[in-house]
Amino acid sequence: LGDTLAALPALHSIRNRHPRARSTLLTDAHPGRAFVSSWDILGRTGIFSDVLFYDSLSPAWLGWAGLWRLATGIRRLEPELLYYLAPTPRTPSQILRDRLFFRGICGIQESIGLEPTDSWVGLRDGQGPVRLPGEAARLLRVVGEVEDGGDCRVPVNEQERSRVDGLWREAGLPCPGRAIALGPGSKTPAARWPLDRFEALALGLLAALPDLRFLIIGGKEDSGTAQAISRSVG
Repeated sequence: LGDTLAALPALHSIRNRHPRARSTLLTDAHPGRAFVSSWDILGRTGIFSDVLFYDSLSPAWLGWAGLWRLATGIRRLEPELLYYLAPTPRTPSQILRDRLFFRGICGIQESIGLEPTDSWVGLRDGQGPVRLPGEAARLLRVVGEVEDGGDCRVPVNEQERSRVDGLWREAGLPCPGRAIALGPGSKTPAARWPLDRFEALALGLLAALPDLRFLIIGGKEDSGTAQAISRSVG
C-alpha cells in the first residue's frame, strides 16, 4: 500500500505523457497473504491497461524456470519502453541484475530508471541520523519531473463511491462529515510510526477541529493498535 501511494505522482506523470499508450503494470503477488497489492489500488483507475503478476515468494520464481516464464510473458507484450519504479533501496548490483533481465532477456530496448544512482545510500543530516530521499520525490525524478508533490489522487469510480456511502450510513456517521483516515500498521516493523505520535497527532487535530472523526484502517493484526489509539483519543 505504502509503495503504491508513494508512486502515484510518478504514475500519473507517465500516463499524462503517454495518454493513448497501452500500459501494463508488472507487480508481485502474495498468494495466501493479506497484503494489499498495487493492482488492488490501481486496477480500476485507468492508469494501467493490464497487469502481469509474478510470485516473488514461490520456489519457482527463485529459479531459472520462473524467470524464463516471466520473461516470456513480458516478451509477448512486445513493450517499447520500461519505467523502472522499484522502491528503494536498490543496490548497484541489483540494478545491474534487473537491467540484464529486462533489456537482455526480455528485449526491452528503451528504459527509464535503470541507471545506477546514489539514492540507495542514505545521507547523514545535520544531527547525525541517516536519511533516505523521500520516495515520492525520488520516483518523480526518475520519470524526469520536478519534485513539486505531483498528483497523489487515486481515481475513484461511482461504484466505489456508492459502496463507501453505504458503509458511512451503516456506521451512523453524519454525511457529509469531516474525517481523516489513520493507517498505523505496517508489515515492516521499521516503517511503523510510534503509537504515541499517532495519538499526539490525533489529539492535536481534534483540538483544532472538534467535529473531526478518525477512521483507523488496517488488517486484523492492527486491531490492538487501533483500539489503543481509540481509547487515547476518545
